[in-house]
Amino acid sequence: MSLSALKDSNGTLYFGGTGKDSHGRTDIYCAEWINGEYNKPVNIGSEINDKGVDHCPYIAPDEAYIIFSRFGPEGGFYISFKDKAGNWLEPVKIHEHLEGVCPYVSPDGKYFFFNLDGIYWMPAGFIDALKPKQ
Repeated sequence: MSLSALKDSNGTLYFGGTGKDSHGRTDIYCAEWINGEYNKPVNIGSEINDKGVDHCPYIAPDEAYIIFSRFGPEGGFYISFKDKAGNWLEPVKIHEHLEGVCPYVSPDGKYFFFNLDGIYWMPAGFIDALKPKQ
């Protein structure tokens, strides 16, 4: 399991880790909080998890989007939104030259924080700008 694990407002835990369904790479998993305990973690699927190393997820409190780090040829920060049916959409790279780990959005949704040999921040307006028009 990665050191970065976050819960949504329902208590579902999101984290990076390896498992028998990750084919030896790090993928993002979730474990739902039901009846006072966590269910068995499940891989959140190929819509999010790529052939690279996907980890350090930040999940919006309402699960509307997830931001995560990806290492590999197309590394950087990615964001995925849920469609109306609750399915994750294909992730979009946030910025061509932005990379790091441990993404986090401030509680007011205005700032994006991340670690890259130190803590950095920037306005989080990209979230609304990248959100698909439905």
